[in-house]
Amino acid sequence: TIFLLLILWIGGYLAFVAEITFQGTSPAPPKDSTTVILTGGNHRIKTGLGLLTNGTSKSIFISGVHESVTQKDIRNLWDEETKLPDCCITLGRKATTTIENAYETKEWLEKEKITSIILVTSNYHMKRALMEFKHLMPHVKIHPYPVPQTDYTFKDAKFWRITFEEYNKVLFRAPLLALTVRP
Repeated sequence: TIFLLLILWIGGYLAFVAEITFQGTSPAPPKDSTTVILTGGNHRIKTGLGLLTNGTSKSIFISGVHESVTQKDIRNLWDEETKLPDCCITLGRKATTTIENAYETKEWLEKEKITSIILVTSNYHMKRALMEFKHLMPHVKIHPYPVPQTDYTFKDAKFWRITFEEYNKVLFRAPLLALTVRP
């Protein structure tokens, strides 16, 4: 049985890696939505800002922003020709984990009376982020918008470390969420 479990784990991990590596482009999210960006990975914030400037998103909530980061710092990440609007970006500073991202976002969505979001995070992180968000906010319509990880590929050791960690976090959290009563 240990050998069978090992084979299942390896098969699941390879499927997880294949899904990340060969993932196509996300379907276009609905216009006039709110974008929620989870900090932590490369290109997430710039991708979300792009949704704001191209008119897809009407506002942005960035969860997990370090206390030293300012609005100006976020805006300085945008180096494209299209100008960022002067409004509409809210920084959440309470979260340091994916679970805390979900709670922080839920609190903000309820305050703003928002029931539909575009969720922006790295492609390797999207599965777990969706699990946490859907468990905590089953009434919110979530449109995933995964950001491809272009800084390293399956040829890099860092890719394997990150996907290995993330896959195991998914395996750990899935049964816990299934056993947990929704708040």
